[in-house]
Amino acid sequence: MSEQNDVDAQLAEVLARIYRDKANSERIARQADIDVTRITLSDTAIVTWSSIILQAKLQSRVNRLFDIVTQEYPDYLDLTGVIAEFKRVNRSPSTTLTQATAPDIPVGREQPSSDQIQGWLDLHGFTQNPFIQSEANREKSLLPEYFIKTPVLKRTSPSILNIQSTVIAAGRGCGKTAHRIMMARDCQPHNTASSMLAVEYTTFSQFGERVAQGLPSPGVRDHLTLLLNIIIEDWIRVLLKSSDLASRMPVHNLGRLKWFWLTYGTSFNQPSIYYAGMIGQLLDSHAYTIDWIKFANAWKTGRLSSLLKHTPIWMYPQVRLVGLLVDATVEPLQVERLPADALFQQLFDLVQASGLTSVCIVVDRTDESHMLATSPERVAEMLTPYCMNFH
Repeated sequence: MSEQNDVDAQLAEVLARIYRDKANSERIARQADIDVTRITLSDTAIVTWSSIILQAKLQSRVNRLFDIVTQEYPDYLDLTGVIAEFKRVNRSPSTTLTQATAPDIPVGREQPSSDQIQGWLDLHGFTQNPFIQSEANREKSLLPEYFIKTPVLKRTSPSILNIQSTVIAAGRGCGKTAHRIMMARDCQPHNTASSMLAVEYTTFSQFGERVAQGLPSPGVRDHLTLLLNIIIEDWIRVLLKSSDLASRMPVHNLGRLKWFWLTYGTSFNQPSIYYAGMIGQLLDSHAYTIDWIKFANAWKTGRLSSLLKHTPIWMYPQVRLVGLLVDATVEPLQVERLPADALFQQLFDLVQASGLTSVCIVVDRTDESHMLATSPERVAEMLTPYCMNFH
């Protein structure tokens, strides 16, 4: 138990460095479907995260929590390392098995014991039980380990389609979401060798409620707002991970990019994400520190470049980009005068200027809202403005 407590404390410490404020910590907990009424939200981040981890374990939401934080910080080695250690310590004890000593899995109605299941998983090289979740959306981090490529995936891969509009129609449980996740994995930000950015458009509950309540159906601007939010956040994340893409981004485009980030993004006003993430990791690699208060003030007052120029990490293109981008003078667009497709094209042009060739929008979970689950007509009504303008 001592080892388990130690690794829990290490996990809480790493997460507290990434998510320092209560609001951000609560956001992650809610996304992981953790009952936040049972969490102690403290001004001390490590206290908050110790409580979140405890409740995640009690409510069986640990894997969901790991999926979310590793999706936001996939390259944060401290995080991925402590998660791997957490999984090792918390897994059921088992011995190394060979084919000759593999346990028999009972057949028929008799249920196998947890030790027998773990033995079978170890024998076949699984790091986790692929059958414990019945929903692909809850096992994104593990899915690539055991997903078997199907003819459908090979035919619908974005790199093969060259971004042609395609529909996969199948019943519940047939693997649509698994295919969506694997299609996205073929593109940025998951596949850094790809020149395509995959955008997973999967949140439709608010639209479903509007349709079900007889309110006006969501229009093209409603879809556009959500899409621009997803695209700008995913793209910023890609830019700040890639020295190559960051170095290609024209300086004269930064004012327009900042306007999109401020208008449709969510992370511009959360500098702690970048302080604990990309900036913090690079600083750590050079054994150099920047006081958080100085960093936050420089971000808010548009003097981030002046601060970063005097550090050893200024040589990195992504560091120069974030400094110049935060400090850039906003170049706004008159949204009310632009058709939706023209506004979308403005952002797409910026994406291409950084070296990416395409944006692949992968739509899924359109009928997951209980308001829409039994009404394909309502789903069609909700999606019509999207299909008519973004294809």
